[in-house]
Amino acid sequence: MIRTQRWLVLGLIAMVIGLMLFGWWSGTGQDVASQATRLIAIGRLAGIVATISVLLELLVMSRAPFIERNFDLEEINDFHRYNGYTMTYALIAHIVFLVMGYGVTSHLGWWPQFLQLNTAFEDVLKATIGSVAFFGVAITSLHMMRKRLPYEVWYFMHLVVYGGIVLAFGHQINSGGDIVTQNWMRVLWIGAYGLIFGLVAYYRFVRHVLLYMRHRFVVSRLIEEAPGIYSIYITGRDIQRYNYQAGQYAHWRFLSKDLFLESHPFSFSSSPHSNELRFTFKASGDYTQQLAHVAPGTSVLIDGPRGSFTLHRAPTKNVLLIAGGIGVAPFIPAAKALLKDGKAVQVLYSVTNRSDIAFGRELTQIQSAAQDMFGVAAHVSSERGRINEAVLSKYIGNYGDEVSVYLCGPDAMTLAVKKMLPGLGVPQANIIAERFTF
Repeated sequence: MIRTQRWLVLGLIAMVIGLMLFGWWSGTGQDVASQATRLIAIGRLAGIVATISVLLELLVMSRAPFIERNFDLEEINDFHRYNGYTMTYALIAHIVFLVMGYGVTSHLGWWPQFLQLNTAFEDVLKATIGSVAFFGVAITSLHMMRKRLPYEVWYFMHLVVYGGIVLAFGHQINSGGDIVTQNWMRVLWIGAYGLIFGLVAYYRFVRHVLLYMRHRFVVSRLIEEAPGIYSIYITGRDIQRYNYQAGQYAHWRFLSKDLFLESHPFSFSSSPHSNELRFTFKASGDYTQQLAHVAPGTSVLIDGPRGSFTLHRAPTKNVLLIAGGIGVAPFIPAAKALLKDGKAVQVLYSVTNRSDIAFGRELTQIQSAAQDMFGVAAHVSSERGRINEAVLSKYIGNYGDEVSVYLCGPDAMTLAVKKMLPGLGVPQANIIAERFTF
């Protein structure tokens, strides 16, 4: 079912992209009689590619369920990153080739021609200002810059880019040669922007406000599960009817004076339809250190549920859950749900030190209730080293392609284990990973 939905989504996207490219070909693309028209045609093609990239960026980060449920978080983030490069290079090519093409006709130099385009064509100056916003986001999204920027600055830059898109849109429908001369292309363009901005507006800004108005989420208590590891419990009105699946996550925004500016992703560590929502985190940075002191009674905006790290993706009766550190959090409700579904579940829980083990009592309770269908083993890396193929083979055994493996933990561990599993006979389709990388 998921595979069918993926192809349906990809097919619809491909169809719209094909129509946009056909619009270029039926307009400017065939006008290559001179050097000037060839350069202008390339420049307009680059502009269309840049627009397609911008719309795809908005779509994959819109948090729309048909994207979230059919594509892994890792897939979404990787596409967002590499598509951003395409957008940036296409935008540069759009500017350069148009300046060159019009310069051939006007016999102006680069800079005079650039200034003329910004003054002689409707909304081009606005588009130039919007382009500056795009380039600013591209620079601040580079890994070396992202690590050094405060979260608030990075987030603000990404909000500014929405304004840049609006500024560029006016230029496209008022000055874009292929759009102005073809009515169907103009309708397509406006429709695509309207649909995507509608998805972004609802799923990124409106939905969690509506959820709050319905449930009135509020912090009920804060529990220390292990040294430096905390669980926050959330209650609210009719909380059992807040729908999510084991393995999913949400972005949580706490409406206190110290925390309201930031929203961060954490997996649900509670089971669906419980009397309280719960997520668990390790206090390892500035934000999580503050979060460890959140006061009961604090209101919470919940942007979710999100993600496709869900249990219907396990095609086998045997399931191995490999957790690294706080990555065990989504496996508490996952183990309960898998057992209820008749699966045999093994948890391999990797921690640096024994004192880092969280949910010990809860895991013991699950084991007592499930008996032979559930097993849990702690791998203490300070005593035994990192997880390697020899360790994994003890838990995969002779299952081979009859086991599904879920991975959640530090990025380095997740990537390393993913590389080892195929060599132990686990098909790629049976490896499901959650990586919060941005």
